Amino acid sequence: MLRLSTVLLLALVASGCARTPAFEAPTPEAAATRAALLDLRERDQEPRNRYVALLKRYDYAPPEDLREPLAREILHGDSLNQIALDALVDARGWPLMSEVGWRGASAAYLVVQHAPLAFQLRYLPKIEAAVEAGESEPEWLAELTDRVLVRQDLPQRYGSQIHTAETGARTFYPIEDIENVDARRAAVGLGPLADYARSMDVAMPGEAR
Repeated sequence: MLRLSTVLLLALVASGCARTPAFEAPTPEAAATRAALLDLRERDQEPRNRYVALLKRYDYAPPEDLREPLAREILHGDSLNQIALDALVDARGWPLMSEVGWRGASAAYLVVQHAPLAFQLRYLPKIEAAVEAGESEPEWLAELTDRVLVRQDLPQRYGSQIHTAETGARTFYPIEDIENVDARRAAVGLGPLADYARSMDVAMPGEAR
């Protein structure tokens, strides 16, 4: 059975709505890279928008005959996007916000966030370096870090990942040192975990709903 992370879908679709000022690439090469990245972004998000609409229509527990074909479409598209991103990075290096703008850089992040673990581990150091250089958003790195940890059956660090059961019930994956999670979230530009839980209609860890 194919499963996709509901919280990941919701968070990334929402991320496209913020911080989109006009941007002019500094060189023709950067402009071409930006255009290719924006195309990847559309190919990543369009089927996910439809998936989110399906989840909401059926209270996060849609019929398999509706969910699975769309999940397969998304996963197939993701594999093609990963090939395309590899080619872009090989040719131009990891996309920097100063060269391709916020939307262009976020497109590369989206492809990695939706990729298999091995692909994520390969690009995690590049995103870390971009964050250190002020060329990528710290919250992207936080979300990817959580995703990688959860996939390795380890507690997440920032509380960005939510599990959706077959019944539609949704809970946070385990969070390390939860007493200090809000301090870690604040350090990367994320709001308090309780606010995030309310926005996602998920109980705080240890609370029943």
